[in-house]
Amino acid sequence: MFESRFKAGELLAKRLKEKGYQGRGIVVLAIPRGGVSVGRVVADSLGAPLGVIVVRKIPAPKQPELALGAVGPGGEKVIDFNLLKRTGTTSEYLLGKIEDLKREIKEREKKFGLKRGPFGRLEGKTVILTDDGIATGA
Repeated sequence: MFESRFKAGELLAKRLKEKGYQGRGIVVLAIPRGGVSVGRVVADSLGAPLGVIVVRKIPAPKQPELALGAVGPGGEKVIDFNLLKRTGTTSEYLLGKIEDLKREIKEREKKFGLKRGPFGRLEGKTVILTDDGIATGA
């Protein structure tokens, strides 16, 4: 637990600098809302550009805090198939939830004024992803 998101960002930036993450080739992507506060501090400290990336958790049926995976920009998906099986989640539920989340991501990107690819291609760059917490590790 940290005193503030700002303090968490300072500590993260310090540790990243100690590991040599600074300067060209570094991009900080932040998950709204809390990750943007952390990301701003990290990006400023490392001399890196800051971008926002909207992702949404795919909640398990009847367990909305449990992440079956996530959906990101452009409909990119990460799914924990073992958890899917253990929870008995149907493909109909999963596909329907993914479509809902894709629409929600587009709405949020529009609300935040985001456009795809603010840094061009990310291949070959080091991407530091910031958020303000972690619930499941997914």
